[in-house]
Amino acid sequence: MLAVLLIILVFLRKIRGIIVLGFFGLFHLIEMYGKFFVNHLPPPEFMLRTEKIMNFPQFYVRTQNSYPSGHAGRAAFVSLFLGLIIWRSKKITKTHKYLILGFLTIYDIVMFVSRVYLGEHWATDVIGGGLLGASLAILSLAFF
Repeated sequence: MLAVLLIILVFLRKIRGIIVLGFFGLFHLIEMYGKFFVNHLPPPEFMLRTEKIMNFPQFYVRTQNSYPSGHAGRAAFVSLFLGLIIWRSKKITKTHKYLILGFLTIYDIVMFVSRVYLGEHWATDVIGGGLLGASLAILSLAFF
């Protein structure tokens, strides 16, 4: 995702690209603040659906905080940013715009649902991360 933003930085005006990267970095700072200072524990270890080499003890509760979901926030930031740039484009036909926006929407839905399904986050973590990423993407487009 950072590679997509770097490509935008190279091909579009550099100042605007730096502002977008600044908002992307601001997202990470806010995410780290939430992970360190918001006391919101993730789901218990036994709810994880990912493969572990050792499954002992089964009911271990993780102690790190999980709010907001960084995956959901990054997905929302990049897809909303790209979607709004594509929507503004005059070179792309409406049919292609709808196809691309549909793909980006499906990507976001799959990302959001997978974080909860895999037991990595609660739904509130994903909602908070998605809203944070989307709001910073909209703010960055105000300067773009």
